[in-house]
Amino acid sequence: HQLRNLRFHHVDDDNVIAFSKKDGDDLIIVICTLDPFAVRETSVWLDMPALGRDWQDTLHVTDEITGADWQWTQQVYVRLDPMQHVAHVVRVQP
Repeated sequence: HQLRNLRFHHVDDDNVIAFSKKDGDDLIIVICTLDPFAVRETSVWLDMPALGRDWQDTLHVTDEITGADWQWTQQVYVRLDPMQHVAHVVRVQP
């Protein structure tokens, strides 16, 4: 319910948005396409200190939509297909 802990992250494609929200130990990262028609492939650059991590840390994340698990670093490659998955909503494991 608060925007103070909302952080936006750099994305190489203007048609994709990335943001995170941290509340205590809970950390969610959302990466979403803004283009409802085309597949978007891009790099997302996470602001690791804003996530409470060091630049070189690795994040273990679980996609809350698909259940997929990944290991993410500061640079994350994503492919978003609006016909399959318009977003990654991931929970960062502590």
